[in-house]
Amino acid sequence: MRDGIRGEEVVADLIGGTTTPVNERYDVLTRSKRIRLEVKYSNLNLAVKTSTAKRWTWAHILGFDRAKKFDGLILVGDADLRFRHAYRDSESPFIFFDVPYDELSAVVRHTSQIIQLTTNPQTVRTDVARALFRRFQLTRDELISKYRNT
Repeated sequence: MRDGIRGEEVVADLIGGTTTPVNERYDVLTRSKRIRLEVKYSNLNLAVKTSTAKRWTWAHILGFDRAKKFDGLILVGDADLRFRHAYRDSESPFIFFDVPYDELSAVVRHTSQIIQLTTNPQTVRTDVARALFRRFQLTRDELISKYRNT
């Protein structure tokens, strides 16, 4: 839970928004109070114990009861220093993905509420991974620009 709050605070600080109480149906409200964001945060995790490959894992995208109500999903992951040069924002300590609610089906499958993604964008193989890195990845500046005044 503490890690999740960390992601919410990072996003709220960047966009000038406010975090919501734990039991709310979304995590961050923009400054204008018009856009509700669900924020998921992931540390770097070993993909397989015997490998150096790492991944991010975001769970319960729609909430434990699948009743979350939000306008956009912001996935936040700790940047993997080995691949920062390949991220859109190579200077950021985090990587950000912004998935509009109406496009969740591109990254969340019907029965699964978990997203796992390799930290190396050059080795992606799945449609979900390609969509995240190519369509939904954004820089800190883009995140700020999109949500700070909305």
